[in-house]
This record gives sequence, C-alpha cells and structure tokens, in this order.
Amino acid sequence: MNLATAFCTGICTTTTSLPESGSPGWRSIPKPLAGDPGFELLPALDNRWDEVEATGDVTRAVLRRFGLLTEILGLDRERATGWTLGCVPQNALWDLEDGKATLEPAQVAIATARLCR
Repeated sequence: MNLATAFCTGICTTTTSLPESGSPGWRSIPKPLAGDPGFELLPALDNRWDEVEATGDVTRAVLRRFGLLTEILGLDRERATGWTLGCVPQNALWDLEDGKATLEPAQVAIATARLCR
C-alpha cells in the first residue's frame, strides 16, 4: 500500500481500538474511507502542534509540513488546500455542537497559512 492510499483509507490518522478476546492488550482496527487523500491532511498538519509552535514561525512550519506531505504523497497542492480549508469549518461546526465557544487555534493558524501563502 502506498502512502497516499494509506492516508485515503485513514490508516495513518483514524483508528478504533478494541480489546482482543483473551488478550490483555489492545489492537487497532483501521476505519477505511473512500475519497480524496487531500481530505486527510488537516489531522497530520495539526498533530504535535507544540512542535510547530516551538519553531517560532508557525506559518513557515505549517507551510513546510504541508509542502512535505503533498510532495511525498504526490498530491495536487491546490486540491489539498481546498480540502484542508474545507475541513476547518467542518471541525469548527462539530466543536460548536460539542459546546466549544472558540475555534481551535491550530486550525485557524493552518487555514491562515494556506490562505496567505
């Protein structure tokens, strides 16, 4: 399986863990998705956000991550930008539904970086 396929199926970012029968540990079960791999970039971009902030230049760090991900996965950058920008308001609506009153700062920074590039 190539990296783009792995992202598209959600293996890299979305799993459910269930206890195995008769086992003390946990196992991970991928939640397969069928769709554009660009949809999966936002979770990868805001993962380990403290490291992005620690660079002192959030915009540059976001653009670097975005560039590396799209290059390695062979994604069209404009299309991936569209998916990333589309996921931010979707996540914001879910957050509002969950009672949050503000947007996630990481997602605002990611959207701003992509819009101001």
